Amino acid sequence: MIQSLDENALAEKAARIAWDFLTRCGAIDEPVAARQFVNDHIRTMLGVGERNVLRLANRTITRYHAFRRERRRLVEQGMRCHP
Repeated sequence: MIQSLDENALAEKAARIAWDFLTRCGAIDEPVAARQFVNDHIRTMLGVGERNVLRLANRTITRYHAFRRERRRLVEQGMRCHP
């Protein structure tokens, strides 16, 4: 029989998977902010009932990439406004 992981173990496992992937693909430019984002996003998804570790990790990875694109866009937009 497969035991289900408690919420903390789920969060840790999903965060480790997401972090390892993001690190390997070079997506981590601000480690403290990235770690906070990963942890917060996983906790949010756990809060709405998601319990699949791979889904937690994959959705966090996808959302982090979107977050980075948006942050980069805002920085570039700000740079154009302030020569």
